[in-house]
Amino acid sequence: MKQGHDTLAMRLALILKKLISGERFTIEDLSREFGVGKRTIQRDLNERFNFLEIVRDEEECYCLDKHSLGLYGLKDIRSFAYFSGIENLYPKLDEPLLGEILSSKQDSNAHILPPPPHILDERENPKDTPKILIKNHHIESPASIEHIFLQLKQASCHYQTIKFTYKEKKREANPYALTHHNGIWYLLAEEKGILKYFTLSKISCLNVLQGFKPSEKIIDAINQSLTAWISQNPILVRLCISNEAREYIFRKNFLIKYKIIEESQRDFIVECHFSYEGEVLNLAKCFLPFIRILSPQSLQEKLERELRDYLNLRDKG
Repeated sequence: MKQGHDTLAMRLALILKKLISGERFTIEDLSREFGVGKRTIQRDLNERFNFLEIVRDEEECYCLDKHSLGLYGLKDIRSFAYFSGIENLYPKLDEPLLGEILSSKQDSNAHILPPPPHILDERENPKDTPKILIKNHHIESPASIEHIFLQLKQASCHYQTIKFTYKEKKREANPYALTHHNGIWYLLAEEKGILKYFTLSKISCLNVLQGFKPSEKIIDAINQSLTAWISQNPILVRLCISNEAREYIFRKNFLIKYKIIEESQRDFIVECHFSYEGEVLNLAKCFLPFIRILSPQSLQEKLERELRDYLNLRDKG
């Protein structure tokens, strides 16, 4: 497998370059080149590039429809990056940087780091090494959702009610969108008037039924969400955060649409919305002892109870 081809972003960029350049290839060709399974390549072409007019000729080779060649440029690539959630991956997705990414040479024997100078033969040039390395967080295997992904996408687009089995229970819901969060795909759907998340890999026995009238309230909640997880009833929370954790919290965007209420040399108070209580508690636990929940006070009390239970459990052990 070629060094660097195991990253999703690099594989998609190189496949996109092939298509726009008018190249023809088979599933087997790309599978060998990128060192991934045929189903992975098939999913790339059918799902991640479904906005392109990809055709298959009589020799079973894939290529971009000849009428589409030359129609896709930097704007289209930026749109693809936006809908894939990687628009902020690079400092600036402009023509110079994009050209560097798409033309990067990948050597099958390249090193992550160049070998020490003393072992290089002065008569030979060092091997090419990838200059941009992307290490993604864990992304779940999509094999279990491949057969329902497009069905759910179409049902969401056409506002069609669905029946399915979820955690061994029969469910019926109105789908609104597919969303990807921390490596996991979810269906965002309304069930009995409540907007819920359903993990795609846990959905089975899917049936698409008749259409339904979409709720303007739910659509507004999705479009105007103040939280990372979309909720119809977000919780307004006020936190006191130590300045020791300030840089990391803001650099990693743990807070969405926050407002700083008060600042001092020691800490600052911030106000923001969260979609559910567990989201607040998990953030506070991650940054102990640098975060304190000022309001709702009940959440700080719940956090302290959980911490006492944890310490008591340790003492008993």
